[in-house]
Amino acid sequence: MEFSSPFMAKSPLHQGIEDKKPSVVETDASKEKRELSQKTKDSLQQKACKRDKPFYSKKHGKYVECEDGVLTNTPKNTSTYEKL
Repeated sequence: MEFSSPFMAKSPLHQGIEDKKPSVVETDASKEKRELSQKTKDSLQQKACKRDKPFYSKKHGKYVECEDGVLTNTPKNTSTYEKL
């Protein structure tokens, strides 16, 4: 594609016309890597019950409570969660 001036080539209106990349599609395999297995969730919950207090797993990046297990959403008050 030819432009009348070198500035038009850098215009945001013309970016990506020639270099269109396919959008990122999340596959089932990538979801499985992100999600924890049930065995891992159970072991983290057991750890929280043994400690008798909630904690944040640095390895898995999840908050864990004895009653609720591995939390999908970040709790509002994270100060009570010890980071392990």
